[in-house]
Amino acid sequence: MPRCVCTLQIVVSLTIHQAFYPINNTLVGSGNESDITFNAHSQTNFTFPFTLDFSTNMASSTQILADLATKCGVGGGAVQDITINLDITVCF
Repeated sequence: MPRCVCTLQIVVSLTIHQAFYPINNTLVGSGNESDITFNAHSQTNFTFPFTLDFSTNMASSTQILADLATKCGVGGGAVQDITINLDITVCF
């Protein structure tokens, strides 16, 4: 019996509607990337550009700056990952 192998290529656009810093779920940015192609039977790596906007007038700015300084090793501590929570929409 013949065997059918199907391949599929998908092109998507990603939009970050909102990016939040985990302290008090503070809104800090957004981003967009279009026409990302995922070829069949392959791995696709891509860079997702997004903008982080920070102001000392925003809610929790003092706590966020202190957290970023700590995670960047200011004061001699170990460097840690920085977490940003994203609200992403995928369009095919």
